[in-house]
Amino acid sequence: MKYYPLLLDLKGKKCVVAGGGSVARRKVNSLLKAKARVWVISPDLTKGLEQLKRKKSIVYVKSHYQEKYLQGAFLVIAATSDEKINRRVAYDAQAIGMLTNVVDAPRLSNFIVPSSITRGDLIISISTSGKAPGLSRGLRIELCKSIVPRYAKLLRLLEDIRGRLKSKYPSQALRAKLFKRLVNIQIPESLTGNKSRMRAYLEMLLNDIEEKINNKVHRVHLSS
Repeated sequence: MKYYPLLLDLKGKKCVVAGGGSVARRKVNSLLKAKARVWVISPDLTKGLEQLKRKKSIVYVKSHYQEKYLQGAFLVIAATSDEKINRRVAYDAQAIGMLTNVVDAPRLSNFIVPSSITRGDLIISISTSGKAPGLSRGLRIELCKSIVPRYAKLLRLLEDIRGRLKSKYPSQALRAKLFKRLVNIQIPESLTGNKSRMRAYLEMLLNDIEEKINNKVHRVHLSS
């Protein structure tokens, strides 16, 4: 395994994007969704980035790249159309220990961005370690069609149920046991399109699991 998979909390962190084109815009949009403080370094911007500048969603530095703009950054993305500039950004950023991604150049990067699916709090990342990005995109499309919608709804329901378990059972070990049994149960396909029916089904399963565990605990007390 060449890469270590992880998710980064970028909220409030300075992230620098070198470049003002369409690729840079996509990177900026992703960073903004993660609530990063995004700085864009470029002599000009696409229409989409201009709109973000007017809304003050980004800090725009109208300039060619200079190393000084990296000061205080947590993460840097090189997304210019000039390979020499991208190389320079990567060299400068990595020399001071920053997370650095050069678009379409994994060999110059110390991290790569996987193809991902985000539905609320559900995040699924897919990577071929930079070997076949097209395959990653194809897998993402297939997952979006089949698995993701169902599990995104299920996650929201399980979050509600988890809160109920926390208030009802002080024992973390017991809560973990209940929740583990619940998440491993297959939800019938016929219920996945109806949130209220899914909730009722999960509540029924939870009640059944609780009853079995409580009966087991009761038998242990009787035998001791």
